[in-house]
Order: sequence, then structure tokens, then C-alpha cells
Amino acid sequence: MKHLFVVNPKAGKGKAYSELRPRLKKSVEGRDIDYELYVSKSTEDTAEYCKKWTETGEKIRVYA
Repeated sequence: MKHLFVVNPKAGKGKAYSELRPRLKKSVEGRDIDYELYVSKSTEDTAEYCKKWTETGEKIRVYA
């Protein structure tokens, strides 16, 4: 299963991405976890990104 982390760059007063990225890398380090961290550009962009993943047929879990 692929884990998709979608981050709004404006969240957390603009600190969400910079704080989440190192924490995420540390938590998956040494584990067999397939993940992707995506920085959204807009609501429409996020919807299109998630739609593309659903069309692959791969099992995914989205965290936003």
C-alpha cells in the first residue's frame, strides 16, 4: 500500500511542510513503507493529484 501525504504549504502559518518533512522521514526510516509527500498548489491541484492515484488501481491511503 502506498501512503500519500498531502501538505498545504500555507498550513501552520507556512511551517507545516518544513516541520512535517523531517518528522515523516524519521518515522519511516528503516521501515519498508512506500510513501510520497506532496505539496499542494491549490484545491483543484490536490483533487487532480489524488484522482491520478486512484486511477492507477494501486492501494493507497491519503493523509491530508
